[in-house]
Amino acid sequence: MSIASASLPHEACAVVSGRRERVGETHGGAGSAPDETNQVLAVHPVANSLKSPTRFALDGVEMMAAEEAIDDAGHELIGVLHSHPTSWAYPSHRDLADAAIYDPQGELIQVIVSLQGCTASVRAFRYLGKGAPLEVELIACK
Repeated sequence: MSIASASLPHEACAVVSGRRERVGETHGGAGSAPDETNQVLAVHPVANSLKSPTRFALDGVEMMAAEEAIDDAGHELIGVLHSHPTSWAYPSHRDLADAAIYDPQGELIQVIVSLQGCTASVRAFRYLGKGAPLEVELIACK
């Protein structure tokens, strides 16, 4: 959570790298995601070029550096992380609209860290078209 709290009062953002393993075909028809397991291996902080408490945009130069680090490590980009400093870990209308533009196929896991409340909370989603986002199960390993 240090990435999120270090960016206060603004939204933090980062990209998530690791390995994606598809374990089946798509389920549920058109617009559905394939069954897969994502192993997170690294989180790469990227500056929020908007410097806003309610919106984020990944800084282009830092994003390119993060992509190079991901390639050098032999990982793949599996997600985008951002924080909600004053709201719950659920995608806003803007988050959904941005996902429709930047990830229309729902390839990336969208991780939201909420700093509202006494303790930080983390939820992950995948956006599948115009409907509600599909929540992704997070499994922590030591």
